Amino acid sequence: MKRDLPNLAENAIEARRISLEHERIEALYAEVSRAIVRGERARVQASFDRYHAALEAHISFEEDVCFDTLRQLHPGLGMELTSLSREHARFREDLGDVRKRINSGDLEAAVARFDQLATSIADHDRREEALLARIRGGLPGPRPRTAIRTVAG
Repeated sequence: MKRDLPNLAENAIEARRISLEHERIEALYAEVSRAIVRGERARVQASFDRYHAALEAHISFEEDVCFDTLRQLHPGLGMELTSLSREHARFREDLGDVRKRINSGDLEAAVARFDQLATSIADHDRREEALLARIRGGLPGPRPRTAIRTVAG
């Protein structure tokens, strides 16, 4: 049986959920950053595990639920959604790279890579939220986002 497409109100609710998840992921990034700055290796690993799990769950939700629905409701967004999906794939690869660096004990290299990843994710999130705002066509949306502060800067 084909899944019913969500109505406009449900789209607004899903857009808010995505925004809240973006904020949660930013908070987890800050947690990892604090542990890195303090040199707490065990906390770095545990915090990064939570960050990785949250980001993976968020990406999966966007891919499996949101993007699929948006493709059905707005076929003209296909290229933009494909671009966002490709970025998700790169984020997954980058997460694996950061994890390898943390596991090897090379926190300096992990910090540099983690900062690059966080900056890319923040840019990606802004594009996603702008896309959702365009789709809502003026309906109230998520609050304006601030730039993420990186570990190194």
